[in-house]
Amino acid sequence: MRTRRIVKTAIVGAAVVVGLVAWATSAARAEEGATAAALKIAHQREYTTQQLYLADAARADEEGYPQVAVLFRALASAESVHVRNHAIALEALGVTPAPKAEPLVVRTTAENLQAGIDAEVYERRVAYA
Repeated sequence: MRTRRIVKTAIVGAAVVVGLVAWATSAARAEEGATAAALKIAHQREYTTQQLYLADAARADEEGYPQVAVLFRALASAESVHVRNHAIALEALGVTPAPKAEPLVVRTTAENLQAGIDAEVYERRVAYA
């Protein structure tokens, strides 16, 4: 009788452990999925920003501001580092990064400079706060 109770307790205990392991694994997968989703969004945003800065550089060249064009290309280069780092992180999670080209709004060089400043300040204050 006592042996049956010990065996029954051991079986129940094992079932609880298996249940906890399954729950923890499920929670880890859910967290990993949320991380991958957030990284995909960040990757897309960085890619779009990189493309926008390249377009802004072309506009600056067209308008006769070669030094501003160099600045925009430097910003695009910095964004490419972010794009690459996010891609590496996504690949580590088993996700193939596939950014899509989005429509870009390219204005005058002065407006593009202000938009770039606003975007970087916003990112520093909100995204990295």
